[in-house]
Amino acid sequence: VTVTVIPQSVGPQSSDWEFLVAFDSHLPGFEHKLPEGAVLAGSHGTQQRAIEWEALPPGPFLRMGTLKYGAIAPLPNTIELRIAMAGEHKPRVFRWKLK
Repeated sequence: VTVTVIPQSVGPQSSDWEFLVAFDSHLPGFEHKLPEGAVLAGSHGTQQRAIEWEALPPGPFLRMGTLKYGAIAPLPNTIELRIAMAGEHKPRVFRWKLK
């Protein structure tokens, strides 16, 4: 399974932070449960669960949607999105520098 995450609205001007998430799988009927498996963390130790997951209906090999979080304040230097996948020992980690 290939996971792609693209920040859509992240930063001090946004009250909600949104991330486009795509799962590309060669397994027919693949379905991952978001937002339960996704945590947003700031470099100063703040962690949050998603407040919303808006997704397109699952396709045969692709699942895509938007994860929404409340903005982290104060603004951390870096953030990371951790996505825990069933059957994997470690979460997938995506990092971005904000400052």
